[in-house]
Amino acid sequence: MKGKDKAYGNALFWGAALAIGGFFGSGLFLILCAFPVGQTVRNAALYLSGLSLIVFVIGLIFLLFTLLAGLRRTNGRPRSVLQYNDSKIIARYAVNGHGETLFDEYYMDVEDPKLKFYVRIQLPNGNSAEYHCNQIVWRHCGEAMTGTALIQGDWIGQFTPQFGAGQGNPYQDMA
Repeated sequence: MKGKDKAYGNALFWGAALAIGGFFGSGLFLILCAFPVGQTVRNAALYLSGLSLIVFVIGLIFLLFTLLAGLRRTNGRPRSVLQYNDSKIIARYAVNGHGETLFDEYYMDVEDPKLKFYVRIQLPNGNSAEYHCNQIVWRHCGEAMTGTALIQGDWIGQFTPQFGAGQGNPYQDMA
């Protein structure tokens, strides 16, 4: 997902740069036509003004399609907080700024601003999905734990483990 977000950001930047550059370039060349200059300079300014308008339109198209693609990407995710009881933690890991996947806290540099925490959860309906979280939630998510997860979009905001769930009754006679 990180690659798609970066691509959307780059497309937005270049679309805005083309639109702004085309707008100001077109205006500059049209203003140049208002001054008493020779016919050759006037024709060149009109030609460049038309070219700048094309660049402006291309920039607007870039911006429009990028915004629509980004909205379509986030449209399928619920924006409200959903509570899933009996969710099971399948895996937890972190990715540092170098792109290395880390499973043990010993190897993590918690001061690294690019350190991202992820948890893979199996929901009660049987589907499993990967969610982003902060370090505190990540520490509460032990692998194979069962509990209640609060999820919003692709973010897990809270995980409350159920201690003793699924272990049976230790006082039951094993006859």
